Amino acid sequence: MPTLLPTAAAVISPINAFCLLPRSYEVHLAFYTDVLGLRVKRVEESFVAFEVRGVVPCLWEVGHICHHLGYRAPTIIDPAAVAILDLAVTSQQALDTAEQASRAGGHVMLPLDSGEAGFLVRDPNSTWWRVTVSTDEAGVVPSIGGVTLLVQDIAASARFYDRMGFARQTAARPRHLYDTGNNIRLELLPRASFTAEHALHRPAPNGPIAMPAIGCRSVSDVERVVKALADGGLPIDVAQRMHAWGFQAAYLTDPDFNIWEVYTTERPDI
Repeated sequence: MPTLLPTAAAVISPINAFCLLPRSYEVHLAFYTDVLGLRVKRVEESFVAFEVRGVVPCLWEVGHICHHLGYRAPTIIDPAAVAILDLAVTSQQALDTAEQASRAGGHVMLPLDSGEAGFLVRDPNSTWWRVTVSTDEAGVVPSIGGVTLLVQDIAASARFYDRMGFARQTAARPRHLYDTGNNIRLELLPRASFTAEHALHRPAPNGPIAMPAIGCRSVSDVERVVKALADGGLPIDVAQRMHAWGFQAAYLTDPDFNIWEVYTTERPDI
């Protein structure tokens, strides 16, 4: 098993947001509200966040991100999917409504291999959603407790995420499973082994279309995490800075062009 970051357990924070980077979030908004049944929590220029427990899904326009951070915007119009997000809705009725809306919208859908109630659906922004019913009776809003990244090179990605400091749980081929803390699961899966996506024959992304975010409690926590990542051999693309929208953040990219944001903010609404 690869060596993890020596200080990672003390400084790494959980994934608490997953930003999808479309050209225009308004084009995709209906899928999240009408199909998945998510409620909008916050809207700002080029950005919208949804009300979800666990990993908060967001839409953040890629031109805005690339302009501010200096990344090259992707040029492929319909790239291969980069992730599968595990969404647990609050009731069987919510699941039935999501399934009906998915079929009515003509979205690519598949039953779950596990045989449990739910389905897989591919959104217009090159992301799959694994939709099931929550087992938490106290849940009043949907929750996302798992993120699967679809990767081109599983060995290269595993090296990157070992250095990120997440605790690897399994390395059973063809996938790798990490515990990122806060009951959030991060899984790596070769895109070629995910038959549903591989059969669509989409070209791999040539720029960022997703941005997972690691939320920290304070500026000093961001500094410690960024230092640990750099000490572990991961290049930091954008040094820690304060953004006009209230984030103190630094950025790095994984082998599949996903931008990782390590941030803190005084605003409690994300």
